[in-house]
Amino acid sequence: MKQRFRCKRKTILLVMILGPVFFIASACFMFANRPHPGNPLPGGSEDLSWVGDRVFLGSCEQDADPSDGEEPVLWRVLQYKNGRMLLLSEYGLDVRPFHPRFEDVSWETSEVRSWMNTDFAAALFKDRGAWKEEYLLPVRCESASNSYYGTDGGAATDDRVFLFSTEDTFNEAYGFPGPCRIYSGFTGRDVLYSEVCLARVCYPTLYASLKSALITRKHDFREDPNGKLIDGFGSVYWILRNPGMTPGYITYVSRWGRTTCDFPSPVDHDESCIRPAVWVDAKKLPFKKLGDGTYCVREDGDYVDECRRAVDYGAAIQYELKHEETRPASGLTGRNMASSLGSAATLLGNPVPGGTPEGEWEGDRVYFGHFQDEPILWRVLHVDDNRLLLLSEYGLTKHRYASSKNRTALWSESEARRWLNDTLFYELFSKSEQAAVVVSTIQNPPNPRYGTGGEGPTKDRLFYLSYEESMNEDYGFSGGEYPCESNTRICGAFGKRAKTEKKMYGKRDISGNPIWCDLSASAIWTLRTTGFTDEYVCDVTRAGDVYHHEQRPKNYKFYVRPALVVDTDLVEVIADEALPFPVLRTGA
Repeated sequence: MKQRFRCKRKTILLVMILGPVFFIASACFMFANRPHPGNPLPGGSEDLSWVGDRVFLGSCEQDADPSDGEEPVLWRVLQYKNGRMLLLSEYGLDVRPFHPRFEDVSWETSEVRSWMNTDFAAALFKDRGAWKEEYLLPVRCESASNSYYGTDGGAATDDRVFLFSTEDTFNEAYGFPGPCRIYSGFTGRDVLYSEVCLARVCYPTLYASLKSALITRKHDFREDPNGKLIDGFGSVYWILRNPGMTPGYITYVSRWGRTTCDFPSPVDHDESCIRPAVWVDAKKLPFKKLGDGTYCVREDGDYVDECRRAVDYGAAIQYELKHEETRPASGLTGRNMASSLGSAATLLGNPVPGGTPEGEWEGDRVYFGHFQDEPILWRVLHVDDNRLLLLSEYGLTKHRYASSKNRTALWSESEARRWLNDTLFYELFSKSEQAAVVVSTIQNPPNPRYGTGGEGPTKDRLFYLSYEESMNEDYGFSGGEYPCESNTRICGAFGKRAKTEKKMYGKRDISGNPIWCDLSASAIWTLRTTGFTDEYVCDVTRAGDVYHHEQRPKNYKFYVRPALVVDTDLVEVIADEALPFPVLRTGA
């Protein structure tokens, strides 16, 4: 979707001409008196910002006004060693898909690699003459396999211009905060990933913003590991060269500076920015110091003057967004949405009992919390005076119910229960959102067909639905004495690209309606009821059937579709013009 800003370019440039020194205002004194660029502050600053030197090199269109020529490109100096210098562009310079078609592809075979090393590089460095021979160094680029999914990264390549790898984005020697660990259900081991942080946040140039870049168009905060809130306003995604869940997906850095390894983007996605990296022979680049920590590598007086007048494009984008013409709100989606702001208890209603005559689930949906930097969509299963029962619209990720070493598949003893409440809960919700989630008393009756697994109630904030709840007509699911395929229970897998057209599965529900199911994008999701023995657990199939044998081993990894209860006195319903459904907002 094209984003068209309406402010006059010349006015913005006059307002935003700040000079390169704006980048170094908070830098340490250690950078003040260098005769040439040096290495950045390892791991970033205490507030997880990037602190280091910057260099102007090359030119390209950035202010979206071709009439005044191209602007000098600003780069972060990530490493300076033995006369070699690694640079990463300060801004997202362009918007382009990794590959023009949704198909299996690696960095080696991608269209973006070919473009970056030919047309893009030739245009970016044309002011330096024979840039290939003079100073831009060929380097060996390894494309590591995806650490979470194990997807092969393809063959190593020799490139002069390249995209960052996931490992580069949390390399402390480059000035970025170091990695954390997350358990991969696919590889069965802990893998490295990164948290949100200012050091990895990227803003587009004005030129890139006029293309299809997905820009955070409102003040939207995420909490970094130190508890500091990061405002993503004006920021963009920037793509990396590692593969995602399959070779048809890639990894990227989110608008809040989080490197994703477990929620990748399709290769033909055209809303993320290109942030190139290069290695240069610094011995062939005459440095001119412009200010504390900022350098220019061309002796041409006009170029130096342009560098001194450089625009802070992060501030320029935020300025334009603040002054952009206000668009009408999209309105709330649901049957009782008369206002864009109000009480969840009065604005949200119960779903259609048993689903529609066509066999579909129909009810209100709301956004609440975030998963992998994306808002989570929930179905409203039940509303009373001060409680909302919610079920995630999508299967968020895969996780086993219990280890094969566990004696039983009882919910109270399950690994899934501990993980949901001790780990996932804190990943999905901010502190104020956590306070709005009720600690619910969960009943755990035995399997109604086999009599297995009955136990006393548990107290949980996140939980799986039970066998009976997955067929509760009051929750909008199809019922009956015996479960069967139902569109009301079909669940999409978070991050998978479902076909836009419906695909017939070949069976019908109890009312004779055809089952529409895209098997490539739907999820098997786990229930909390044991199966035909206490060693097994129930689940819902891709076609919406409560698995009629109920004998999936408890250590199988199926999708997690959590449920929770929200206190309506602690949330309000608001309309977000950027989202198709309303949002449950807490006090902060």
